[in-house]
Amino acid sequence: MVDAQRIRDKEVHKVIDQFRKDRTIVTLKLLNRNYERLTMVTDVSIEKETSFFLIDYPYGFKEAVTGISNWRLYFECTGKDKILYRFRTSGDKIDGQEIRVKFPEYIEKVQRRRHFRVPAPSGTCLRAIIDSTPYELKTVNISQGGVLAGFVLAAPEVPPIKIGSKWERLELIFRDKEENITVLIDQAKVVRTDSHPKTDETVYGLKFTALSRKAEKLLVDLIYKYQREFIRRASKLYE
Repeated sequence: MVDAQRIRDKEVHKVIDQFRKDRTIVTLKLLNRNYERLTMVTDVSIEKETSFFLIDYPYGFKEAVTGISNWRLYFECTGKDKILYRFRTSGDKIDGQEIRVKFPEYIEKVQRRRHFRVPAPSGTCLRAIIDSTPYELKTVNISQGGVLAGFVLAAPEVPPIKIGSKWERLELIFRDKEENITVLIDQAKVVRTDSHPKTDETVYGLKFTALSRKAEKLLVDLIYKYQREFIRRASKLYE
C-alpha cells in the first residue's frame, strides 16, 4: 500500500506552477470515459477569486467530452524530484488550443518513482562506446529516466554486459523527417536485461544517471512530440 501526502491551499498553486516552469509531461484521464492522453501545463491564472490552470489541448478531447456537462478529470505525473503527483478536478472550458481546468482541492504526493515510457520512433538509436569500441543500439522505448535498447545485428561481437556497469558519453539519436536530433547523455547505468517481445533478442534497460538540464529539456520535448504523433496515427485507424 502506498502512503500519500496531501498538499493543500497555497502549496497546490506552487506545485502546479512548477509543473508549468519545468514543462512536466502530465497524464490526463477523463473519468468514466476510455480517454487518456499526455499534455503539459501552459499557464496559471485567478479569475473572480477562483484559481485555474491551462493545459495544452490533447488530441480528441472535444469529441471525448461530447454530451458531458461536468468534465471529471484525473491527472498524474512525475515531478523533477522524481516523486509521483496525482489529483482529481474538473474541466472548465476549451479555450482555443488550451483547456482551462480548476485547481484541485488537494494534490497527492506519492513516494514512488515512475516515468512515462513511449515507443521509440522508427530509426531511433543509441550510440555508446564500450571497452573502447563504438556500438549502435536499436531503441525499444524511451522515458525521461532511461531507455530500453539492444545491439543491432550488424554490430561487432557484443561484449559481456554486467548489471550495474556504467556507460559514459552516449548519444540518443532521433532520426526525424527533416533532420537528426541528438540528445547527449553524460552517463547511464545498466539496470536490467530482458528479451525483446517480438524478436527475442536481448535488450538492456539503462537508467540515465547524469545529463545536463538542456539535454533533459530536449528529451522531454521530444518524448511529448512523438507521443502526440503516435496518438494521432493510432486515432486515424478508427476514423
